[in-house]
Amino acid sequence: MRITKSSVDAVEPGAKDRLLWDDRLPGFGCKVTPKGSKVFVYQYRLGGRGSPVRRYTIGKFGPITAEQARREAETLALKVAQGADPQRVKVETARIAIDLAFSAYVDRFHAAYLTKEWPASQRDALALLRRYAAPVLGNKPLPEITRKDITAVLAGAGDKVATASLLFATLRRMMRWAVNQGDLERSPTFVEKPIQRGLKSWKQASRS
Repeated sequence: MRITKSSVDAVEPGAKDRLLWDDRLPGFGCKVTPKGSKVFVYQYRLGGRGSPVRRYTIGKFGPITAEQARREAETLALKVAQGADPQRVKVETARIAIDLAFSAYVDRFHAAYLTKEWPASQRDALALLRRYAAPVLGNKPLPEITRKDITAVLAGAGDKVATASLLFATLRRMMRWAVNQGDLERSPTFVEKPIQRGLKSWKQASRS
């Protein structure tokens, strides 16, 4: 059958999960549970017939229409054809959103690094991150933080050069540590020349 709103609406639940497969888009299907829940899925293999079957949950029928699910399945099919694993990407994306959210990462950085490697300044450094950085960056994942975001954080220090300098030094240590942990490929605090004049120098370097 071709999976459409009408065909999905017409399916009645059975004693076990039922799987309906689209006859035009291989791997695109709809799972119907005994309780009547209907969920769109995409099933695929990586590496040929001998490889294990993997199933990606697209979403529940209702919030997602059949046509929206079909377009998503077409996108997934293209990724699989290019050698990407949609399920692995989904898991990694979820991990980044949770584990690498800036606000949560601050606590991790404090416990694992600041208290051990920067004990004399760890309280001030944590306070600066919570006061100036967390309100600006929130739960933004570390890999999505840019130099523009860093500039916005430092702007909150205003004309307090000493505060901006320590804030930048703390952010730089945090991002370098994240790179060393394998959580970042490149630090957004990287500049070609060292920062020597606090916030003003950072802004100038960011525009260069």
